Amino acid sequence: MLDRLCAEIGRQPADLRRLLVVGNPVETRLRDAAAVWHLIDTYAELGFTDIVLPYPLDGDERALDVLGSVLFELRQRAVPEASPPVGTA
Repeated sequence: MLDRLCAEIGRQPADLRRLLVVGNPVETRLRDAAAVWHLIDTYAELGFTDIVLPYPLDGDERALDVLGSVLFELRQRAVPEASPPVGTA
């Protein structure tokens, strides 16, 4: 629908950033890197350019580690020469 509306007003749909805010139901999957990548890849294929994930409840160390590694890899994909996050080198 958004693509159609863009076409009607002469705007390129690819020029729009598309944001998805993921709620707490996915939090249990944040402990598994493969599940996080599946979530990111699935929504990226649907055209989402930005995905906001919830901060793990109670500072779940495993989820924080998984998200840290996923974020590092995403940054490496975007800027291959980027340096590693502080404390990981």
